[in-house]
Amino acid sequence: VIAIQIFDQKKFVRKDQGFLGVINVQVGDVLDFDANIDND
Repeated sequence: VIAIQIFDQKKFVRKDQGFLGVINVQVGDVLDFDANIDND
């Protein structure tokens, strides 16, 4: 899982200020590692 935290840099003065959210990306949903194994 890749967690992407999004901040607004103009509002980012102290920690967690300007925090817009977190995007959790499942690596298996984006990259199919099995796609190139059985290609022959």
